[in-house]
Amino acid sequence: MSLNKTGNPTTGWVANPNFFENGARHIGFQGISTIFELVDNSIDSESNKIDITFTKNQDGTQTIIVDDDGSGFEYGTLLESVRTWGSTRSYDNTQIGNFGVGMSATINEIIQNGGSGTIKTSDGISGKIESLEIYVNEIGKVVFQISETIQLDNKSFTTITLNKVTTKLTTDDIIKLAKVVYF
Repeated sequence: MSLNKTGNPTTGWVANPNFFENGARHIGFQGISTIFELVDNSIDSESNKIDITFTKNQDGTQTIIVDDDGSGFEYGTLLESVRTWGSTRSYDNTQIGNFGVGMSATINEIIQNGGSGTIKTSDGISGKIESLEIYVNEIGKVVFQISETIQLDNKSFTTITLNKVTTKLTTDDIIKLAKVVYF
């Protein structure tokens, strides 16, 4: 067991960059499950609006953006949230997720397949936007690069961008499946 920033015990374990490079190989978060995992997280954060942008790149990969107006990540917890696999908070029966591995597994899957990701978030309270870029550098090592900027409007949100996603999904597939799962 480890302690989080506030000194409270956590039940998850923190993965180092090597884990994202070599540890968790393809554990099932591919295609539509990747997108739905991020949508489920948006729902859990009490989003009123969730936008999904799905763009085909010239190299045949996709760029997927999931943007919501939910509560965002509490300031200072973004890196820990991505690198910690396993639940670090109490869940109740109104939430979809229960184990705390979904977003980390989604990011891991994208990295394992040669892509990259960016998460931008604000809790609407701190007055700051945190950004986390996760990518493989020129020598093959996974990098977690975190930065912050000042936020003027104090709106909470999270925007997750997944780059170079290899999938055969189309926009029509996503709409059709989302109608079944979320309506």
